[in-house]
Amino acid sequence: MIALIERKRQLYQLIGLTAVVAAFVALVAIHLPGTVEIHFPALYALVALTMSAGVALLLFSSSVASRPAVFWPIAGGVFPLFEAIAVYFTGGVRSPFFVLFYFSLFFIGMVGGQRGAALGSIVIGVLYLAACVAHEGGIDPDALMAFVITICSFYGIAGFAAYLGNVAWQEARDASRRAMRIVGLNAVNNNLSETLDMADLLATIPSELCHRLGFERALVYTVEESALHLQGAYSTSDPTRLAELVAYLHTHPPELNSNTVEAEAARLRRPVVSTRVHENPEMHPTAMAMAPTQCFAAAPMLAQDRLIGVVVADYYRSRRAITEEELILLETFAGTAALAVVNNELHADASRAEVFRQLDTLKSEFLGTVSHELRTPLTLVRASTELLLDSASDGLTASQMRLVETTGRNVVRLQAFVEELLEMAQLEEGQVQPNLQLTDLRYLVDEVARTLQLMVAEKAQTLYLDVPDDQCLAEVDRHRIQQVVTNLVTNACKYTPQGGKVWVRVCPMEDDLSVEVQDNGPGIPSQSLEHVFDKFYRVPGAEHKAKGAGLGLAITRSIVELHGGKITAESPPNQGARFRFVLRRAPELSVARPASITETRQ
Repeated sequence: MIALIERKRQLYQLIGLTAVVAAFVALVAIHLPGTVEIHFPALYALVALTMSAGVALLLFSSSVASRPAVFWPIAGGVFPLFEAIAVYFTGGVRSPFFVLFYFSLFFIGMVGGQRGAALGSIVIGVLYLAACVAHEGGIDPDALMAFVITICSFYGIAGFAAYLGNVAWQEARDASRRAMRIVGLNAVNNNLSETLDMADLLATIPSELCHRLGFERALVYTVEESALHLQGAYSTSDPTRLAELVAYLHTHPPELNSNTVEAEAARLRRPVVSTRVHENPEMHPTAMAMAPTQCFAAAPMLAQDRLIGVVVADYYRSRRAITEEELILLETFAGTAALAVVNNELHADASRAEVFRQLDTLKSEFLGTVSHELRTPLTLVRASTELLLDSASDGLTASQMRLVETTGRNVVRLQAFVEELLEMAQLEEGQVQPNLQLTDLRYLVDEVARTLQLMVAEKAQTLYLDVPDDQCLAEVDRHRIQQVVTNLVTNACKYTPQGGKVWVRVCPMEDDLSVEVQDNGPGIPSQSLEHVFDKFYRVPGAEHKAKGAGLGLAITRSIVELHGGKITAESPPNQGARFRFVLRRAPELSVARPASITETRQ
């Protein structure tokens, strides 16, 4: 883009210079001795317009950010000299080329300001007088008054052009400054987005604010509880005083409910400018002495509705005020910085999540390896214990028999735990492939209920089955889903008190089937609901009521998700716990309702 603009500028310069040279050559050629005399006013006007257009293109192609000093000798010397020669050849005071002087004066005023306008008026006036005297061979003294009036008119044109030039150059400089700041904002965005460490990012924000956007000092605060805490500071000069200011602000952080500019910007969530710094009663005298300034601004760092912090900037060295445009720029910068902070936090969260995922994978692999190593010796110990009980029962005392039986029970429990570990590891590593078959969930829950009758009877509980008359078909691994229902019902019975109730419901929906297991036990605390499916998690207080390693619900969730389903847990106040999993429904077939589905009681 910049290269294209430069090529256009060079093209304008070439065209302008060509037009000026061509007009001058044509003017000289018309009046060379021996040429045919041509007195067409239109031709003179064409030459004048060509030269004027060339000068205009030359000036237009100059830099808009500063006054083009290279055109001083051209606009103030060369062109007026050409114009004086043209006046001399074409009639002196009656020459139509007189109008070119006004073009030159206009350009001199635009380029040179008021001082250049005054000097240019005198120089061009002298050249014009010299051309007229040379052509006429003298000048009437009465015409001197007209000459003075002409000089005044020259200065009037040049002075007006100088005023317009000042306005134009100021606007050009402002536009250039705005463009540079926009480029600076883009550079800031790129630089901040590439900074991954949060401490480095917060330290970079104030330096970018100074280097890219032209401020002379900047601070950045983050919101922590009820105060603003300084995280970074930068100044283009006087680092000793800046260090003193930083030390002071670290020990005296501005409170959010104070009347400081930083706190006001944070509360109002919009930029704030203070032009009466010395009148602020909450500006501590020590801080004032370390940070003398006439005006400074603060802008909140907002990411959507979240207030992250505040940036503060001023012109510490030049002591000038902050304009409305600069305040808008500061607000834009603060928004960019806030997004950079949020992106940094997201990146850090993603990095931590990846680390946790890797650790979880390593843990699963370790548990799987350990389980495999324990499986064989536990099988041998169990077999030996059973053999000892069968063959040596007559030779053992009662206490020895109790010891062997206790050993056998603990080996069985440990063996079940190892099997759970292996199953969990296989599910997490994707080693389990479901053996899908069309299954009516009504039959499945009935089989589970019959299997668990003895456990229900031991606690004098009541197990209710609620199934519809219509088919509830799903394409599932029958053994795995039976394991899911068994785990849920077993858990419900474990945590439900003596004489309690457990409900199992199969609920058909439009495209899905849901299975619910509910009890009237003590329920699950709300803070534990989101963790009940985590590996090895035990509800606080429940670990003393029921034995287990905390893997049953984790395995249950993995099996349901293996089938593309979803499982949830709820615990309304004083209504026990309710677990519900949903599976995809299969098309209905002609299958009769099993007659054995009844409520099971004790």
